[in-house]
Amino acid sequence: MNAEDVDLAPILLKVRVEISPDIIKKVGLNDSVFVFVQALSGSKVPLAAKRLKVSSLPVDVEFSDADVMMVSNTLSSAGAIQVTARISKDGRPASGEWLGRGSTTITSKSTQLNLLINRPDI
Repeated sequence: MNAEDVDLAPILLKVRVEISPDIIKKVGLNDSVFVFVQALSGSKVPLAAKRLKVSSLPVDVEFSDADVMMVSNTLSSAGAIQVTARISKDGRPASGEWLGRGSTTITSKSTQLNLLINRPDI
């Protein structure tokens, strides 16, 4: 099978995740960073998520329909979305110490979003 024969899902969302210089001093390099995408309307269950480490920041993360958690909830059909980057010392995605959040609308072309982790996760 050639590379041309593989049907790859197009990248729909590119997220640049950075951390505030003030916060980098307060976290460990091995702390988990969860980047997840949710639809702004409807269910708050994440459409897609990726787990990283603080040591990888800043980083560009790409999402496509191949990354969705449920095949019935695709990024390409989501429309308006919210993206959250959360730092969690204990590795749990549902709660953490610091976060950055932004929203945008998925378009037919690749959508780009910049997130800065810069506030407490209250």
